[in-house]
Amino acid sequence: MEKTPSKKGRKFPLILSWGIFSLLSVIVLAESATPGNASAVQSTWVANVMAGILNMFGDAEAKINMPKSIAIAPGKLFTDENEAIVNTTKTLSYSLDYEGKSSTYDFNIMIDREDGSSIDDYRYFISPNYKGGVIRINTYKEGDYKFRIRTSSLGVESSYSFKCVDRKAPEEFKVFDTSYSLDINETKRVNLELTTSEKLSLTNETTDHYLRRYFDSSKIEFRSSDESVFKYQDGYIKAIGAGNAYLIGKEINIPVNVSSLTKDISSLVLTPKEDEVTVSTFGTDYFSNAERIGSQLEVLFSDGKEHSLTWESSNPSVVNVTNDHYDAELGTIVKGGFVSGNKKDGKAVIKAILDEDPTKSVSFNVTSSPQKPTSGEIVLKRGKDVLLSGGEIHSGETITIDAKLDPPNTADKTIHVVSSNQSIAKIINNDSSSVAISLIDVGHVKLTINSVANPSIEKEYEFDVLPSLVVDSDNFEDFHKLARKSVGHFSLFALTSLTAFIAFFITFKDKKKGVLISLGFALLAGVTLAFASEAIQLIPFLQRSGSIVDVGIDSSGSLAMVILISIVCLIAYLIRKRSKKSKNDISTN
Repeated sequence: MEKTPSKKGRKFPLILSWGIFSLLSVIVLAESATPGNASAVQSTWVANVMAGILNMFGDAEAKINMPKSIAIAPGKLFTDENEAIVNTTKTLSYSLDYEGKSSTYDFNIMIDREDGSSIDDYRYFISPNYKGGVIRINTYKEGDYKFRIRTSSLGVESSYSFKCVDRKAPEEFKVFDTSYSLDINETKRVNLELTTSEKLSLTNETTDHYLRRYFDSSKIEFRSSDESVFKYQDGYIKAIGAGNAYLIGKEINIPVNVSSLTKDISSLVLTPKEDEVTVSTFGTDYFSNAERIGSQLEVLFSDGKEHSLTWESSNPSVVNVTNDHYDAELGTIVKGGFVSGNKKDGKAVIKAILDEDPTKSVSFNVTSSPQKPTSGEIVLKRGKDVLLSGGEIHSGETITIDAKLDPPNTADKTIHVVSSNQSIAKIINNDSSSVAISLIDVGHVKLTINSVANPSIEKEYEFDVLPSLVVDSDNFEDFHKLARKSVGHFSLFALTSLTAFIAFFITFKDKKKGVLISLGFALLAGVTLAFASEAIQLIPFLQRSGSIVDVGIDSSGSLAMVILISIVCLIAYLIRKRSKKSKNDISTN
């Protein structure tokens, strides 16, 4: 005979079960009434706790994600996709796609020339990251070129062909001289300001000066309305005879007056103030209101007066020289003759040609040599954070090297890294200015980092690589969302329905009917709470938003628990029924 629990014996579990159910219901509704910011902090804290527990089970060896495809997007500034202007920089952006998602990627990029060219024709510089990167091509000679971009994955590569051409005539410009007055035999340059409708991201460099790298103003088509008065050629007006005429171009009509006086400069002598000059390679940046990297050439005239000059470089890929040009920022004409090293070291002859008599000129010998770094700071970075000694670092992470070499116009900014154990710390894009290290296993490792141009600039790092993180910075947002939905919604509502079932089941004396009724009430309680919690979040001042999707997740948690309890109750019923049958068979025998 079964013992029926006393009223006193049933009272405690009854109160406890209803108390737990009520507490969980209050927690659900209170969380729904929590303002948006506080709720986000709370869910982030929960996700961090769960991530900490999971990260205790991280793997020692990390899987390196290999690229499955590479896509190239050539820059089109003032050129076609497959065109480059000589002595400028052509930019190629590329993107990498991978098989899966992890925190360790092999984004090593290699370039093979397929055109028989050399570094005298063009050079390339790679700035990579795991999503892709930029390839900068410094062009030196006209011609047709082709190279292949390879990744570490076999067959994942792409080819790029381009034609390097001379500067073209500018399409947009302003002539800021409203008229010209000359004497016979005198020559004057047509002063122009180059403009563009393109959006340029320039610092202190003027638009006009920047555009002169890509366009040759002497190629603009002008003509004289009367060549007995003056002739126009290659950007210059040459006075022939007294009279009036017009300089005619596209939407331009400028009056030119030539007096009856004759310019006689046959006795004028030009002398270089300093005929041997040295500049630094990669010193091409021009600053309007700041210090320029380079040297100003000076010509002395025997008559003690100033005369207009045209400057030419025998090798623009080595040394650039400016001509007089309009500086829109200063609102004045900037004197020409400023030389700066281009993207290649070597020698060039700079010629200053007298505008009034192009047969008179003077030359300067200019050497462009690379500026070596004299000092620098080398740090390891994880994302934007600097890695300090003793900081935690895990297998599966990728760290980068930030080398700030001085002076700023240092030509060779490449660095070389030696890893004491490549099976732990694998070097990616070594001997470049963008070196990265993929940490692929646990253990102790030492990194020795040097400047290639000046090996005395050195930094050593030693650290222990810990097991990889199951949840890291790359996947935390996804994990946070999953944790919020699974713990904050599904699991909490499943637990609430379980306590509701227990409370209702203990309340009913008839256990057979009580099971079915309790299951129904447990599901009803869960669904009701789901709708109520999302409805509360629609209150404006909470700065939250209710979601029918969350109602579905909450309700599915309750439904899953009700189904689970039903299965457990059915199994218990069948076991009990079988047990009774066995007892009856024994008593009969």
